[in-house]
Amino acid sequence: MHDIGGGKSLWTGIFSSVRPAWKLFFNVDMANKPGYEAQPMLNFVAKFLIPKAEVPVSTAMKPIVRPPMQAFVLSVFQKIFSVSVENGNVFKIDYEAFDPRSKSKVRRVESIPLEKWRQAELEKELRGLKIRFLRPDGAKRDYRVNGFGTRGDLAVKMSDNKTMSVDQYLRTEYGRGLRYPKLLTLHVGNPQSTIYWPMEMTEMKKQVYSRSRLFPASNF
Repeated sequence: MHDIGGGKSLWTGIFSSVRPAWKLFFNVDMANKPGYEAQPMLNFVAKFLIPKAEVPVSTAMKPIVRPPMQAFVLSVFQKIFSVSVENGNVFKIDYEAFDPRSKSKVRRVESIPLEKWRQAELEKELRGLKIRFLRPDGAKRDYRVNGFGTRGDLAVKMSDNKTMSVDQYLRTEYGRGLRYPKLLTLHVGNPQSTIYWPMEMTEMKKQVYSRSRLFPASNF
């Protein structure tokens, strides 16, 4: 397995077969397939954001418009040490990367805000993917992501017509609130429903990348 950026990994498999001819031939083929590893959702978001971190302020463009590729200093991601969220939407990421300029591993701490253009790209990446909600009582529920929901501290109308925030709901039902209540939730399940779960209590499920384009044109 090799990390290829944007939260994706390259899976390598070896397939063998025996082919009869004028003598038996043992055939070995190697295949590569991109996919997503099982991991905490906050770690996945961090990996998605890391390649987009090094953008000079002078190159900033209008919201949702992706800055040009030449503004980036690319490095090869290696390992996540820790992820936290500050001020509701700033991801503080402690990670290790291989720097092609110095040809060595470097440890970095980046504070990357989930700005509108990053949020739009991340939502597009998450849409349709399978995630698992880790309920505070130990139960697990699997869903597909529709996109982002409201913030965890903002009130929404529940299925029983009650109005409360996701943070309040979790405190009431399970006695545990959110560590990052100002962070956006994930809208999952039936698109017509209001099932919003916090990213800090969800994880990405292991799955194959099934879209036609590995990296959207807006990314690279």
